[in-house]
Parts: sequence; structure tokens; C-alpha cells
Amino acid sequence: TYIEYISANGLTYHYDETGCHGDCKARQLVYLTSGGDFEREDSVGVTYWRQLAAMFGVPRFDYVFAGGLDAAPEQAAETLAGACALAEKLEAYRAEAGRKVLEKDQKISKQYSTVGGSR
Repeated sequence: TYIEYISANGLTYHYDETGCHGDCKARQLVYLTSGGDFEREDSVGVTYWRQLAAMFGVPRFDYVFAGGLDAAPEQAAETLAGACALAEKLEAYRAEAGRKVLEKDQKISKQYSTVGGSR
């Protein structure tokens, strides 16, 4: 149900004479999932969220899949630890990218206030 609520014309995307345009301000969408089978790039969930990210105008899509939990239960702890480590790396990337954007925005703001003469 959540996906239907956020996938709404006029909320996360809009149409005009040139087609569909994303309206989301997010820079990244990360899909976190797990499964009993092994990872496949073309899994329905990955494909669906990748397409939604594109439709919403989100420029970066990543996913973390902790797969094979039923197929190789003896490796479940290692699989989950690896997925958590990857999710943490993605969060570090997001935080660093956000920091750089914020610094850039602050520099632009500072330059504008210096040029504009008002503070």
C-alpha cells in the first residue's frame, strides 16, 4: 500500500507534453531486502524500485540484498553481516555526498551574500 501512496501524479512525478518528470528532491534511493534464494540483478523488487527511482527523478539507485538465507542457512550470519556492512558503506557515501552538497550550498550562499551585500 505504501508504494501506491507515494507513486502519485502531482506528488512524486508529473506529466507534461514531453512526458513524465520526477519531482522528488532525493538524491538517492536505497532498497534493502533479504530473501531465501540467491541474488539476481533482475529480481522483481530491484527492477521495480530502480524504475520507480527513475520515474521519481532520483538520480542514484542502490540496493542491498541479503540473499541465500534459506538456500545456505549455515552462511546466514555472514550474509547478514555483509549486507549490513554494505548498507553502512552506502550510508557513509550518502552522508559524505550530503556534506559536500551542504558545503557547496553554503559556499554559494556565502558568495551570494558577499556579492549581494546583504547578510
